[in-house]
Amino acid sequence: MSSEDRNGKRRRVNDDNDKNNHEEADEVPSAPPAVVSISAATTEHPVTLTVPILEAIPNFLVEIQSDNEEEASSALEALRQLMRSENLNATANRKEALSCGAHAILVPTMRKWQHNRDFQTFGSHCVQAVAQTNRQSAIVITKMGGVEAILDALKIFSGEIELQKRATAALVNVFVAMPNSEVIQNAADRFVNEMDGVSTVTKAMKDFPDIVAYQNYAAMLFGNLATSQELRDELVKQGAVSAVGLALEEHWENEDFKMRATFFMKQVFS
Repeated sequence: MSSEDRNGKRRRVNDDNDKNNHEEADEVPSAPPAVVSISAATTEHPVTLTVPILEAIPNFLVEIQSDNEEEASSALEALRQLMRSENLNATANRKEALSCGAHAILVPTMRKWQHNRDFQTFGSHCVQAVAQTNRQSAIVITKMGGVEAILDALKIFSGEIELQKRATAALVNVFVAMPNSEVIQNAADRFVNEMDGVSTVTKAMKDFPDIVAYQNYAAMLFGNLATSQELRDELVKQGAVSAVGLALEEHWENEDFKMRATFFMKQVFS
């Protein structure tokens, strides 16, 4: 890898109705070489609050742990609305959520409501946001089984494109910290070698060939995994290169996807 790559700044992608906009990351620390993260963005209308936002966040985190499934899901949706990139206070909201332990709450509650599609979508979106904001939170999420929980959601809801996008984006942002974390490196090894993670993502790429946003997230995920030289041969053997190559033929005119796909290919064959 060139010195330019080693000194490159992390960039992120906003996903809005399956359109990819490539933009410079704001208020995000520079990343390790050759890894990317994705900002959390949705198209829904902001949630209306009757109390100040920073005071509401701890309440939402308590309600997310409720035994009432509907209450927990509604609180998680409210939390993700506050942390999405389109929210002008997203950075402050994410920091407040992190200070209240959101990253330690998300994984157990996703496990608790494993078969609730909306909860898994909202939870993955929140993981995407907090992991992009704070690298240490990605380590905590990984230690608590976050990679396994997110991959389970991908498998259980294989036909749900919104969940597929959010869960894959969450994995992208967790694996950003892989070069500097043995915990995340080990999780990446399991994801590729033991958990059928690559085949799960390539299946979604084949199931949703026209959704360029998903193809982009998948290429970003594989690109981050390919920063580990030990994983490159397995990525090839398990079809990641073939899947990205097919998507590249289909979406050659999309400059953002072409950049992500080309980068992945260069990583694998460098």
